[in-house]
Amino acid sequence: MIEIAEELNDVGLIKVAVPVAKMAPTVDLALFAPEEPTMDQATEMWAEFDTATKEAAATISLQRRMRAAADPRVLVGR
Repeated sequence: MIEIAEELNDVGLIKVAVPVAKMAPTVDLALFAPEEPTMDQATEMWAEFDTATKEAAATISLQRRMRAAADPRVLVGR
């Protein structure tokens, strides 16, 4: 995930990159460690997810977000 944050930063989306970078250790723990993250870590990670989502949405026009939300292609398998 830290690589994703770096890519976001490189393309000028630092407001999205920061919360993604903060999520990275907890996501790595959840995916690769033998123990699960604590409830506090999970709660913090989801808060950072919400921040990243809001910041990403702020970079896209309302019309484009509405069009994406109504796009039926995401429901069809490839």
